[in-house]
Amino acid sequence: MWISIEATKQQIAGLLAGLVLMGYPFIGTLVEVTGLPHQWLTYPYRGVMACVCLVAIIVSIRPLRVTETARPVMAFLALYSVRLVFDWLVVGHPYAAASTTFFLVTVLLPTVAVILALRRPFEESSLVYLILGIGIPVVAAAIALLIFRPDITITGRISYFALNSISLARASAVVLLAGLVLAMRSESVLRIAALEILIVAATIVVLYANSRGPLLAMAVAVLYLLATNWRRVAFFVPMLSVIAFWFILDVGDAADIGGHESIGGRLSQVVEGVDELTGIRLHLFRSAIDAFMNAPLVGAYFTDPTKDVSMYPHNIVLQTAVAMGVVGLSALAYLVFTTLRAAYRIAPRYPLMVSLLLQAAALSMVSGSIWGSSDLFVLVAMVCCLAGLQVQQRSELASPSALPV
Repeated sequence: MWISIEATKQQIAGLLAGLVLMGYPFIGTLVEVTGLPHQWLTYPYRGVMACVCLVAIIVSIRPLRVTETARPVMAFLALYSVRLVFDWLVVGHPYAAASTTFFLVTVLLPTVAVILALRRPFEESSLVYLILGIGIPVVAAAIALLIFRPDITITGRISYFALNSISLARASAVVLLAGLVLAMRSESVLRIAALEILIVAATIVVLYANSRGPLLAMAVAVLYLLATNWRRVAFFVPMLSVIAFWFILDVGDAADIGGHESIGGRLSQVVEGVDELTGIRLHLFRSAIDAFMNAPLVGAYFTDPTKDVSMYPHNIVLQTAVAMGVVGLSALAYLVFTTLRAAYRIAPRYPLMVSLLLQAAALSMVSGSIWGSSDLFVLVAMVCCLAGLQVQQRSELASPSALPV
């Protein structure tokens, strides 16, 4: 049986979403487990992703059609692209060339590919299984490394050479959310039990990653699922029990990681105002506000050229203000409005998609850069496209021409 072009596009869009969410964490884990030079795996992975994106764009370019609800994300990314290219070619910003290339390959290409390829709604279960298929080895490897290589937490958090603790925690939380959604849909007791074990394992990895941003982002997504599925609270009990037990141990310093404060202690440091990293973040926030005030209309630069490229304001609103000024903030505000409306429309049919979007959005307020937030923008694109396609599908079914004669 021949597979239609439209069905192929649909599969490519789903594949891209799954790879953007879990592909690099899998490669980073593979580098750590095998001990291979990271260039042997990470560079080919980026190349394959770029090729898949280009194929999706080429097969979808005719007829060129962009769902109306996806246009705000295209506009926002186009504005940001102008800033990056201007800083690179006109200003000669020291980090603009590398950041522009990274943005093009990891953010812009997959987002545009998803927008062009996604032409009809799909079943969320296919994305759930793809995430779990790629993500289970990531969580399993992390647990194995914690058991057999305790030195993996010598810095106070589990992290790999090619995968930092924030990315590992985010990926593990994605697996946890996919496991929760599938467990709530399952009827087999054995499958539910296996998924609950996976959820507990993913929770442990998030806690050992000892990074506050991913934990708080996971909490936002889990609370959403809990609020919309409160009659199925039993599915959340194992995970919540692990977190509660961890924080109880933390009170007595029994949950220290590699001789360092664990997540509970690090959160309490924020409350007490003695956390060094929080002080650095606040300084970056103030610097970003000052830069915005000096160039409020179109922004000053994509990141401060006098600081290391990692010293950007870890907040998407402040990054937008610094890079694109009021023009960019207006585009971001419209994008947020459009995305929230789209998420509301698709929430009953796509609970995982909405929870992943909330996770990525929450994390973007405390971590990550616009030029590297592929998961956020791909999820925004998918949610907006699916909402537009859902409305289009309903209007077609309700039109007189769709009724039987």
